[in-house]
Amino acid sequence: MPHPIIANYQEPRQKIRELANPECPLRVLFLEGGENYGKSYLIQCVSPEWRAHSKFVVVELDKRRDIPSPLEILVEISSALGPENFPHLEAEVRRAQQRRLQANANNNTISGTNIRVEVLAQETDDDRLITSIQLTSAFAKDLENLRDVLGALILVFDGYDHRLMNLVDRWFDRSLIRTLSNISYVRLIVCGRDLPMTTVKARAAPDTSFQLSLAGVTEEGDWLPVVAALRRRLPGEAIEEKKAFLNGLIFAHEGAPGLIMRRIKMLEVE
Repeated sequence: MPHPIIANYQEPRQKIRELANPECPLRVLFLEGGENYGKSYLIQCVSPEWRAHSKFVVVELDKRRDIPSPLEILVEISSALGPENFPHLEAEVRRAQQRRLQANANNNTISGTNIRVEVLAQETDDDRLITSIQLTSAFAKDLENLRDVLGALILVFDGYDHRLMNLVDRWFDRSLIRTLSNISYVRLIVCGRDLPMTTVKARAAPDTSFQLSLAGVTEEGDWLPVVAALRRRLPGEAIEEKKAFLNGLIFAHEGAPGLIMRRIKMLEVE
């Protein structure tokens, strides 16, 4: 498989690579950038280097398509690492399934004939959050036991969006980040357009996190190698005309790599 083509972002790439180093004191990266600014693509470009010497799992959190439950996310990760390695999680799932909600109807006066009374108990979001925290604790125990087996584990949570603050957001913020950032061989990357400083960024273990903000690629010199690698022909005869077209393209899309790359791929093939 050919290595993905990327324009610049050299410094972010290097900092992301360093996460895989067992001696790296940093464990959590918050990767921010607007739509089409290359967060997911940047991870895709670096991942072949990670896979050579570490386990690498990407979890899609884009709730515009689907809203996963905390259990679904934990099962997705454990399945990628081998479900047989997660006995504590499996046992906690069984316990959660066996729990029964209780409902009481007290101090009620009922009169009449042929009366049927039904008392319904419904699990609240707070109940589900508590269950999710217990599942996360069991999951973390299993991860701790895999330290010598995995060597290094990089978990990428792509598409984080805090605006809804539903169950999965509350769990992610209050339980998952804090728990996983305390496991020394685990590395977390949280990708999103806007990651709040007072919630999710504040949950990582002290002095273990850093943030990168992708601002786009605005220099023509960073895009010319991409055009050449894709074997595309820039419009114009003279080199200055070609550069003028490329600069116009960069300006029109404000340096957003996703939009610029899409337009370059539409050019005539050399």
